[in-house]
Amino acid sequence: HKANASEIRCAQRSCSESDRNTCCEDLPNGTCSNYSCPSGFLLIDDPEQVSCADHACDASDNVTCCNEACSNYACPVGYMLKSNSEELSCAGASCAASDASTCCDEIPNATCANYTCPGGFLLIANASESSCGGPVCSSWDNATCCRQSCVSYECQQGFSLKADASLQSCAGSSCAESDRSACCDATCTSWACPEGFELRSNASDILCSASSCTASDTSTCCVELPLENCSSYDCPDGWELKANASTRSCASYRCSEVDNETCCDDASAFTTTSAMSTMTTISNSSTSSSFSTSSDSSNSTNLSTTSTNGSSSTTSAATSTTSTFGLVCDFCLGGFRRRPDAPADL
Repeated sequence: HKANASEIRCAQRSCSESDRNTCCEDLPNGTCSNYSCPSGFLLIDDPEQVSCADHACDASDNVTCCNEACSNYACPVGYMLKSNSEELSCAGASCAASDASTCCDEIPNATCANYTCPGGFLLIANASESSCGGPVCSSWDNATCCRQSCVSYECQQGFSLKADASLQSCAGSSCAESDRSACCDATCTSWACPEGFELRSNASDILCSASSCTASDTSTCCVELPLENCSSYDCPDGWELKANASTRSCASYRCSEVDNETCCDDASAFTTTSAMSTMTTISNSSTSSSFSTSSDSSNSTNLSTTSTNGSSSTTSAATSTTSTFGLVCDFCLGGFRRRPDAPADL
C-alpha cells in the first residue's frame, strides 16, 4: 500500500483489482544485505548498496551478492592458502588465477631441523635457522644441513680419535686435515722429550692435556734417563778406565769429558810408578847377578890370566858389571823412551 492509503478511496464501494495502482505502489528491490550467501561464499563489500533482482532476494541473486571465498581457491605450486582463507574472498563470484596474491602465501622452505642426516653425519648446530632448498627437505640438502662426524677422520701418528668422536663433527660436509683438533687428542708419542729424558714405554696410551702436547706435558710423557755407566766412557790418550769403572756413574745420562777423572786413571803416572818399581827390581837383580857372575868370571879370568898375561881379577869384575847395567838402560818399559843423554855405561 501507499503510505497514505488510508486517505485514498477506491473507485467503488469495494476496492477491486482496478484500484491497485490507486491504492498500491511497487515495493523496492531487496538489497544484498538481506541475502545469506551459501557455504564457500562471502557477501560482497557494501552489500546494502547492491539490490537484488526483486523486492525479495533469492538464490538467483547469489552471483550479484556473493564472491567465492578463498578457502575454495587452489594455490599454485610453491604457495599455500593463507591461514584465514575462509574469511577472504576472491574478486568475483568465482576465484581466478588473479586471486593468488589475495588468497595464498608462498610456502617457506623447510628448515634443517626437519631433516634427518644419514649415518656418519650430524645435524648442524643451528639447524632451525638454516633452510632446505624447498618446502620439504631432501637428500640434496645434506651438504647444507649435515656435517661429517669425526668417526670418519683418520688421526695421524701421535694422535688418537676422541672418545666421543661420534658426537663431534668436522667443520664441513666432509672431514679435512684442518679438523684434527676437533676430532683427535694428542698422545705423548707426538711430543719430543727434552735432552736427558725419554718417552714413557706406554706413551701411545697417554693423552696430553690439550689437542697438542706442550712443555707442560713433559712430566706426563717423559722419564729422566738413568746416569750412564763409566764402562761406556772412552778415555783419552794417556788415560785408562778405572778398574771399577762398571760400578761408577757419569754425571749425566751420557758420559762426557767432565767425567774423565771419575772414570779414568792417568796412565803415565801409573806407568812411571810401575816402571820405576820394575827398574829397581831389575837393577837389584842385575847387580846381584853381575857380582855373582863377576866373581865366577874373575876366578876364571884370574886362572887364565895367571897362566897367560897375569891380568887382574878386579878388572874383569868391573867389566862384567858395566856390561850388565848397560842392558837396563837399553830396555825401557811401555810409556817410556831412552833418555838421549843417558850414559852408555849406565
